[in-house]
Amino acid sequence: MKAGLNKLLITLGLASAVLLTGCERPPIDAKQTGFRGTAMVEINNPRTQEKLAAENIAPPGVPVPADGPKASAVYKNVKVLGNLSEAQFTTFMVAMTSWIAPKEGCGYCHNVQNFADDSVYTKNVARKMIQMTQAINSNWNAHVKDTG
Repeated sequence: MKAGLNKLLITLGLASAVLLTGCERPPIDAKQTGFRGTAMVEINNPRTQEKLAAENIAPPGVPVPADGPKASAVYKNVKVLGNLSEAQFTTFMVAMTSWIAPKEGCGYCHNVQNFADDSVYTKNVARKMIQMTQAINSNWNAHVKDTG
C-alpha cells in the first residue's frame, strides 16, 4: 500500500513538472497603459524582450543614387513612387518583396505577365499603405520624428 502511494506521488510530481514547463516564468513586468478597469495592461517578460529586441532591428539602409531617370518615365502605371529614380524604385521594390512575400516574390502583388496591371488586390493594398506611410511621415512629423 505504501509503495503504491509513493508511486502515485512520484507520478503526480512528474506530471506537474511536465505541465508547468510550458508556463511563463517570472519575472514579468506589467504596466497599465489605459484607464483603470479597461484591462489595458502591457505585460512584458524581460527574459524574452531582449531576444525580441535583437530580432526586430531594422537592417541598415542601402545608399542608392537619386540621379537618373524617374520611375514614372521608365515604368508604366507608377502612381505613388514615380518621383523616385529608377535605382531607388528598384531598390524599394526589392526591399518590399523581401519584407512582404519573400517566398512568393513579385507575383504576390503583381501580375507577372503585365506589371502595370492593377487587377491584383494586394498591389492596390500595398499602394494604399505606401500612400498612408507617406502621409504620416509628412503630416505627422512631430510624432514620427526621424523614424519614418
